[in-house]
Amino acid sequence: MTLDEKKEFLLQQCDKRQNLTEITPETHPIHITEWGNSGPTVLMIHGGVQGGLGGGPINFINQHELADKGYKLRVPNRPG
Repeated sequence: MTLDEKKEFLLQQCDKRQNLTEITPETHPIHITEWGNSGPTVLMIHGGVQGGLGGGPINFINQHELADKGYKLRVPNRPG
């Protein structure tokens, strides 16, 4: 199954009755730490308890060295 076929399959599973809200940096600002400037982009999203200590970059500090190995790391610091 191609990536486009997978995307279409997943979209078909969505409830079409939902009201979707587009989230943009202008309407919902979020801080994103960026490590590395070239290569494949890796988006790193942490889990955890809302309101807990730590967040964003602190959860992925050990992966920072991947930026030196040719990856662009993007680490959003989720609100909460």
